[in-house]
Amino acid sequence: MVPFLNFLNENNHIRFISRIKSTISALCDETNGFKNNRIQAFDFVPLTSTQLFSR
Repeated sequence: MVPFLNFLNENNHIRFISRIKSTISALCDETNGFKNNRIQAFDFVPLTSTQLFSR
């Protein structure tokens, strides 16, 4: 129970959210690179939650 409470620490929460934001913006940049071909990066880059949060 203690490790879980540590995870809910405000600083960890902010780092977690910023990691999600940076991952999303990185995916958006990749998607913009494919716009000319009308291909969305999300169509062929399936991400597990582990891959998503390990960046």
